Amino acid sequence: MVISIISIPELLQLAADRHDMKAFYDGLKAVYGPRDTGSIPVCSKDSKSLITGCAGILSHWAEHFNSVISLKPSTLLCCQSYQPGI
Repeated sequence: MVISIISIPELLQLAADRHDMKAFYDGLKAVYGPRDTGSIPVCSKDSKSLITGCAGILSHWAEHFNSVISLKPSTLLCCQSYQPGI
């Protein structure tokens, strides 16, 4: 009986060569761990607290982009000419 020890990169390559996506992604998960699907908290408008809930974060970004969209064109032109670090 012959037992061969194959390294993880070799197993991943073998799975990719065979188009065995389940084995390939299982191997990646073993190397990198499970995928983090959590959301990143966002600072509130007054910067005094963190918004952590999904609905709160979406509401925060909607409010932010609505305020950017409602800016006057002259304000946007001033921002466009600003180049930080140059």
